[in-house]
Amino acid sequence: MSRKKNSPTLIKDGEFQWNDDDFNLDSFGVEAPIKDRLEMLAEAGRKPEEVNEEIREKYAKYLERRRRT
Repeated sequence: MSRKKNSPTLIKDGEFQWNDDDFNLDSFGVEAPIKDRLEMLAEAGRKPEEVNEEIREKYAKYLERRRRT
């Protein structure tokens, strides 16, 4: 059995509109892995004080480990 996939676009008033769920991964509760997020922040040169409170402690530890190597 094959599953029919919904079209990524909707036609409304004669114009194409994209289905937001095709691009907005947050609607499915998907986040990038923490390691990838920490690497991206480090590459951008962010300081721990500049990042979200939820990952600030992990980011500070990540930077410390990165300095040691």
